[in-house]
Amino acid sequence: MKIITLATILSLAPLASIASVVTDSLVKAVRHYESADGTQLVGDGGKAIGPYQFHKAAWTDVNKLRRAQGLKQYDYQYAYNEQISKIYCKMFLKDLERRINREIGPKYTCSPAGVYIAWNYGYQAFKRRGFNRSQVPKWRRKRAEEVETLTKQLSRRHV
Repeated sequence: MKIITLATILSLAPLASIASVVTDSLVKAVRHYESADGTQLVGDGGKAIGPYQFHKAAWTDVNKLRRAQGLKQYDYQYAYNEQISKIYCKMFLKDLERRINREIGPKYTCSPAGVYIAWNYGYQAFKRRGFNRSQVPKWRRKRAEEVETLTKQLSRRHV
């Protein structure tokens, strides 16, 4: 009889079992920095809307994820709806995290700042820079660090 150790089981655990950095606190921090806590609902020259500043392409990506999971999809104008856009934000952030973690491999995991850079800068732009924060424009890197700090502060309040 072969004995399986806990170490063997843990080494076989899929990457998805790692705790997600996408929390309600990160979602709140994204809203805070993207729309000044929901007070600026149109941004990026009119290309981003709602409290989470969704671009139409990102909204469409979430609808594809929702369709694949058998969930209801909403028209882009629902990006202005606080509750629906929050659900879409969290789903998109989790997908960005999953994609980044798949690219960087099992030795590393994405941080809240990394997920935010992919959100704000674009997944492909961040990927072209090797998911390396130091290769991202300084102002975006600074904003991502602020988002991560706020995420940690908000998380501590809910503990």
